[in-house]
Amino acid sequence: MSKNQLLQFPGLPDSPAKLVVVSGEYPEFIRRLREFNLEVLETDFDDRLPKPVGFHPDMQICPLDSESLFVLRESPLLQKFAVHDIIAGETEKTPQPCYPHDVLCNGFAWNRFFVGNMAAIDGRLQKHAKRIGLRELHVQQGYAACSVALVTKTAAITSDQGIAGAL
Repeated sequence: MSKNQLLQFPGLPDSPAKLVVVSGEYPEFIRRLREFNLEVLETDFDDRLPKPVGFHPDMQICPLDSESLFVLRESPLLQKFAVHDIIAGETEKTPQPCYPHDVLCNGFAWNRFFVGNMAAIDGRLQKHAKRIGLRELHVQQGYAACSVALVTKTAAITSDQGIAGAL
């Protein structure tokens, strides 16, 4: 999908970053990142999501591998990525501001798995994950991507016991 190279293992940089996606909610954080000569793609508030998470990148995008990135349907991020020659796919469904209709993109690729609540993740992402060889790892936590910090290809940090057990 992408003309430009994304991370081979989403969430685990293997070289210095050039472009980062961050929440547009904190302009000071964005300014500081730019001081490190990083190009910052900031999220806008998406009013189709619940107010507390309307800016969250994990709610709006889902990178799957070095060539696959998905965003919420009709997201302004499509144009922002296109400026950087990154072509993103869109979710099949349109998000709604209540769970589980808000977590369409809230899964993550890790160690040959696509981890998330498969009852809530958008079907287009699930189909593409299978197509590129990722195996589904279902967890009950709908906010799976928000609940995990990837450390290495085989280590992650989470306080969610269900995700910890599944990983």
